[in-house]
Amino acid sequence: MSNHQERGERAAPSDDQGADDNTGETKPAGHKLALIGHYVMLGIAPVISIVALGVGVFAVTGNHSEEERLGKSAAKIESLTASLTTTKNELEMLKATLAREKNAREEDHKNQEERLAKIVQNITPLQVKLKITPTLEDQLRQAAGASSVLPTTAASAPVPTVAAPGNDKNLSPQVRAIKEAIEKYNKHN
Repeated sequence: MSNHQERGERAAPSDDQGADDNTGETKPAGHKLALIGHYVMLGIAPVISIVALGVGVFAVTGNHSEEERLGKSAAKIESLTASLTTTKNELEMLKATLAREKNAREEDHKNQEERLAKIVQNITPLQVKLKITPTLEDQLRQAAGASSVLPTTAASAPVPTVAAPGNDKNLSPQVRAIKEAIEKYNKHN
């Protein structure tokens, strides 16, 4: 305000001088324009500062919202990573379980083949002694040769079945001998 008063004091002597001159009419109009320009300049500074303050507040607020979105995105990424890790661990456990089951099946299959081979080895000499032809071993070879698609264990699966205990009278001596051999083998194993 002291600036305004100083200008007003300076402007007053020039008004008196302007009244004496012929061109005095233009000076007061120029003076008025200068005064208006001065007030406009004084009014623009606060407007500019308010606009600058608004832009700053908007930038800070926008930055916080970006940080919030970045934080949310990082949290989502963390949760997805944890979920992926959990799923990957479960998959690895399933793979290990499948491998163990496969090994167990292969071991069972191998044991079954060994057991069938022992049965054939024990029954074949009995069939030879009893003069039973074809022997179980020959029958298994023929079955394996006839169905090359089936593995030897599938071909050897039809092992002679044991008849019901009450039907021993109807069995031939050869079948009874095989039945006894199987029972002896089962008792020893």
